[in-house]
Amino acid sequence: MSSDRLQFVRGGWMFALVLAVGLSAGCSRDKRQTVHGTVTFKGEKLTAGTVRILGPGDQLATAEIRPDGTFAVTDVPPGEVRIAIVDTASGSSGAGPGAGAAAKRVRIPDKYKDVKTSGLVYTLAPDAEKLEVKLD
Repeated sequence: MSSDRLQFVRGGWMFALVLAVGLSAGCSRDKRQTVHGTVTFKGEKLTAGTVRILGPGDQLATAEIRPDGTFAVTDVPPGEVRIAIVDTASGSSGAGPGAGAAAKRVRIPDKYKDVKTSGLVYTLAPDAEKLEVKLD
């Protein structure tokens, strides 16, 4: 086999290997998951608000915090995520004539409202299902 042909074959194998590794990395990056959890502030569960998760590639996923203090965020990519929590203390409580019991509103520090200032950074494994977010 000539040296040019041998070099071409080696280059082809190297290209195939790089392509295979790149594709497998891309596939794992596209795997989305649902993450369940709670948000606590000074040890107490928040019962209203919004959880925002900014994942790799600036992919944003959000969910409402339920009255029982839990949340479920869908389409969360694995990897490093930044989290923001937006409380509803400044919003309408929904209370009025005929209204049911409103969720207890808790005012949290403004820094938690933005993923850039919250300081809430987590690494989610591809099989992560539970996330406990603790605010102080």
